[in-house]
Amino acid sequence: MRPEKPFCIGIIGGMGPRATVHFQNLLLEATGEKTDQEYPPFICASASRLPDRSRLLAEGRGEELAQRLAEIGRKLEDAGATVLVMPCLTAHAVWPSLQPLLKIPLLDLAALTARDLLTRDPPLHRIGVLATTATLRERVFERHFTGVNPRQVMAVTDVFQTEIMNLIFGIKGGYKAWHGDRLRALADQMRASGAKAIILGCTELSLATEMMRGLGVPIFDPLRIAAAELVRQFRSTFYSCSGPVP
Repeated sequence: MRPEKPFCIGIIGGMGPRATVHFQNLLLEATGEKTDQEYPPFICASASRLPDRSRLLAEGRGEELAQRLAEIGRKLEDAGATVLVMPCLTAHAVWPSLQPLLKIPLLDLAALTARDLLTRDPPLHRIGVLATTATLRERVFERHFTGVNPRQVMAVTDVFQTEIMNLIFGIKGGYKAWHGDRLRALADQMRASGAKAIILGCTELSLATEMMRGLGVPIFDPLRIAAAELVRQFRSTFYSCSGPVP
């Protein structure tokens, strides 16, 4: 019988590269320990050459996207990963078809975010999602707000969505202070329109989270939620080990 592999995070990254590095920093912040050995080990594959996820989905090539992501996930597993994370929420449109192609768990960032939101008391019934057009069209978050715990995901105008897309691609080229100011202004528009909570539904937007303080509604950042979950999983194995973590 093969021995159980030690806990190791595999990051399917490069979508985009800055968001991937940002996520690694969030992992370190969420851990907050003093010694090297107390930080979770991770392996990262930067798949920056992967075609644009929004374009593949718009062309009906979601299965192709899932297959290509699975190839990367399997390489990470072969390298020692025991759990996978994908810092790209547009790519989560294919999570339902991607996970069965893998032997190890792939965190569903949208599901984790929905779980956090659904546990809030009092309930947050009207949700604003700042995300790519593909993420909204594929209902990446909305599919988790049905059944016994329905939530309304607010519709946005074409003009508003164009501004969000311009902001996302601007951040991909390098985050600047005005990006944060613009994101806050757009989030404030959403709040004024009735949003009781806002999800930063694109990983690039997580770079501007600090600018969202004091907005008046809860802000849910899937990258920070995922980092906290992975640290929780790591600690559950770290403290259950009788010997040192490799």
